[in-house]
Amino acid sequence: MITGTAGTTDNGSIDDLDDVADLAEKHGLWMHVDAAYGGALILSRHHARLEGIERADSITVDFHKMFFQPISCGAVLLKDKAHFGYIRHHADYLNREEDVLPNLVDKSIATTRRFDALKVWMTLQNVGPQALGSMLITC
Repeated sequence: MITGTAGTTDNGSIDDLDDVADLAEKHGLWMHVDAAYGGALILSRHHARLEGIERADSITVDFHKMFFQPISCGAVLLKDKAHFGYIRHHADYLNREEDVLPNLVDKSIATTRRFDALKVWMTLQNVGPQALGSMLITC
C-alpha cells in the first residue's frame, strides 16, 4: 500500500497524486489518498491540484473540514465496491450469536453511529456542488 496526501491539516500540502499512482502501478500496490482535509477542492476552481486522485483504490474524506459540515462526518470511498467486504470484521463483543435480541450492529459498518451522510446529502441538494466549491479559499 502507498498513501498520498491531498491536503495536510497543518499547511494544506498536496502530494503529486499522479506520481504516487505511478509508483503504486509500477509496484502493484494499493493506492490510498488521504483527502480528509483537501478533498473538497474537487468541487472548486482548484480541482486540478487533485489530478491523479481518480486513480486511487481508496479515498478518505472528512466532510466536517472543508465541506463545511458539522463534526463528525467522514467517508471512505472505494473504486471497486467488492472491496467493501474487507471492512467487514466479525468481533465477538459486537456480534454475539447467542443474543436473543435482534442484532442491529452488523447491519451497517457504522454500527451505532448516526446517519451522518444525511448532512452531506442535504448540503449538496440545497447549496449545490458549484456554490460549495466557490466557498473554498486557498492560499
